Amino acid sequence: MRTLCLILAVFGAVGCKIVERQSKGKSPLSPVATSADSVTLEIFTAPTPLGAPQLAALWSEVDEQPLPADLRQRLAQNGLRAGIVGPHVPDALAELLKVTDERISTEERSLVPLDTEPAITLRVLQPRPGKRHDLNVSETFDQMPLLRCSDGQVTGRTYYKAVGRLTLRVFPEADARVRLELMPELHHGEFKNHVSGGSGVLMWKQDRQREIFSDLKLTATLAPGQMFLITCQSDKPGSIGHYFFRQTGEDKPLQKLCVIRLAQAGPDRSFWEGPKTVEDLSSDEGE
Repeated sequence: MRTLCLILAVFGAVGCKIVERQSKGKSPLSPVATSADSVTLEIFTAPTPLGAPQLAALWSEVDEQPLPADLRQRLAQNGLRAGIVGPHVPDALAELLKVTDERISTEERSLVPLDTEPAITLRVLQPRPGKRHDLNVSETFDQMPLLRCSDGQVTGRTYYKAVGRLTLRVFPEADARVRLELMPELHHGEFKNHVSGGSGVLMWKQDRQREIFSDLKLTATLAPGQMFLITCQSDKPGSIGHYFFRQTGEDKPLQKLCVIRLAQAGPDRSFWEGPKTVEDLSSDEGE
């Protein structure tokens, strides 16, 4: 008994720590946590050669069925492709994102290039439910001759000083999942002043004209660890996907893969008697 008490006293004085074996490399993926009552998204952009074999391998593991069939058809007609993958990270996606099996510190997890690939970026976002967040996905084009397919008809228009964006909103669900809403928009022209606000408070804002592609609105519900992927199709030049997710490389054209990962969600409220859903708090949809 005296020996046992001595051993316990030694451990109490120096403390104890479980040492985990760490592999080489760094992973930009954060551990999935659901204890906090908040949402954390990791948003990756990864350029890759147009028609790269990794992309073909990746789409064989992506689930596109959660998107309605008519929406998938409209996306394809406008040069876009989207789906859900995870929580397991496919090998092709890990290669594209340079994902390894070692975590990086919180300080490193910001909008910075990852590892030795300056083209791959990570943005960590903690959005409020229903609040609009703009994701710039394209470069700025001085002149954009855009072909648009809507209701089976192809129309064309040239935009000037145009940039493609995805507007993002999140809505936590009762079962610890999160619903994402993504709306493709085209911002173009010169900046102009306009007045906005309400409840007796007026604000001056500078903004440009917007073309909202409401028929291409994407809605996906993710569980912690799952990812939503969106990119362009290689055979639709001049389309929305072409301008939003393609860029000029040094040797050949590149296409950008946008990956939105649900890294953290709120607790499961399936059996909670309080409110289970979050209403859309935003009123700027038509602004």
